[in-house]
Amino acid sequence: MITGVLMDVSGSMKSKLNLDAVKFDKEEVTRAQTVFNTIFDLIKEDNSFRRADEKMFALAFGLVNEEVRFCDLITLLDCLEPVCDINTCRSLLAKYNIKNVSSYIKRCDNSQMHRIVGHEPLIQMVIEGGAPYCRQYIQEHLSEEDAGFLFVNFAKRSDSLPKVIQELPYACKYGVLSVATKVVVPKSEEKRIASKIVKMAQDSLLWDQKKKARSREEVIAVIDKLSLRYGSFSKPFSSEQLRKLLADINPYIYGQTPMCETLRFTQKMFEVHSKEGQIKVLLIISDGDATDGDPVPLAKSIRNSGVTIISCLLTEEQTLKPKILYDKEDEKWYEQHAKCLP
Repeated sequence: MITGVLMDVSGSMKSKLNLDAVKFDKEEVTRAQTVFNTIFDLIKEDNSFRRADEKMFALAFGLVNEEVRFCDLITLLDCLEPVCDINTCRSLLAKYNIKNVSSYIKRCDNSQMHRIVGHEPLIQMVIEGGAPYCRQYIQEHLSEEDAGFLFVNFAKRSDSLPKVIQELPYACKYGVLSVATKVVVPKSEEKRIASKIVKMAQDSLLWDQKKKARSREEVIAVIDKLSLRYGSFSKPFSSEQLRKLLADINPYIYGQTPMCETLRFTQKMFEVHSKEGQIKVLLIISDGDATDGDPVPLAKSIRNSGVTIISCLLTEEQTLKPKILYDKEDEKWYEQHAKCLP
């Protein structure tokens, strides 16, 4: 079996995901909690997703970055908690000749995994990359935690670092200019530029990202790593976990809705990763508001290739009535977006 999950994170989904909590089974829950609980349950509890040949892929579409409008959701989540074993941390730091490596390695609570925290590793990486006067700039505009976060992710994706260094101020690369030629940049403008560069550094985690189908063990490993940052996912997704997760992924989401583009890529994923006779399932979570055309013909093409499509339509309406799965369009549907979903 191969299972695909398409998660709409576009701007039109913001109001649908972040509704106020409602009571359900005596618990206060939001719709976003329910969505993430469903995805995690699908991964961790589905007995059909246990054999060696069972694969899963998950795509988030609707990113704010116009160059990278959808990404591998599991890879994005993996980037949010860049932890390593102790030997990997030491190896990364040694590559940039960092002294007193133990002072930059912090062990995660109740785990054998570690984080790299501090400005110096990123400073040395950026100096080696072509900005020898970056120290003060990095220290002023990044926390030690954010600097460690970027260091580990740039170490894994070194091709994206030159693009970020290119955007750094002239003084970071060539030093302070002479008094005669020095251009004084107002503090407000400097902060704006710094924010732009930090945003660019965050976006760089999506560049050249490999999208692939994974085994259950690979996906579980990412979720277990995320538990170091957000707490255990063995229980239903809590409001506090949701708050932290949305804060982390907020820089990447709430763009346009390239559903057609994502469906075309999804069709290729099934073609590449599925075997003859293998069960194929696609779960789409969206409000159906595509901004790049009509997704229905593409979805029909995927369905005709043997993929069972399950669409979960999110709206701003609140209802606690039992849900019904439809295998064809209902004439009573009044919302156009419901008819646009595959």
